[in-house]
Amino acid sequence: TQKFEVGEFQQSLDDLRGTPFQRFTDLLLRVNVTPGKVDWFDDEAWSVVTHNFGVAARIAKEGGCKGFMFDVEQYEAMLFNYAKQPHRDAKTFAEFQAKVRQRGQEWVREVNRHFADITILLTFGYGITGVGGDRSQAPYGLLKNLLDGMLEAADDKAIIVDAYEG
Repeated sequence: TQKFEVGEFQQSLDDLRGTPFQRFTDLLLRVNVTPGKVDWFDDEAWSVVTHNFGVAARIAKEGGCKGFMFDVEQYEAMLFNYAKQPHRDAKTFAEFQAKVRQRGQEWVREVNRHFADITILLTFGYGITGVGGDRSQAPYGLLKNLLDGMLEAADDKAIIVDAYEG
């Protein structure tokens, strides 16, 4: 919910630039969906989310990182669980699916605006979304729609990897 600017992370950016990594081949900046308390249908709140991920993309690029390690695990709010959404009584699962797909597109477009050839390493991808079952009941059912949106809108130079943490 707090909007950040790159300048607030200047010391971290300087540290990234100044660290003489010798054994690492690919440095990834960790980003999370946590706390994940933003309403999928709140355009103003999502503008802050996408802005902040744009800032993170700039830091990663300017800091010499290959991209993001994107932790999609729901440590706090159940962002991808339809049954836990605040508007589930007023909006259908299909409405949520469409909105989450849109947010995935917006998210990756903002990231790519600052870092077109980014590599995004997901802790988990489609394998935990309940594909093949009733995703409206799956804890990560809406993650599929976020990933679909990301893949649809990602720059051709972007690489998205399902690291399947387990």
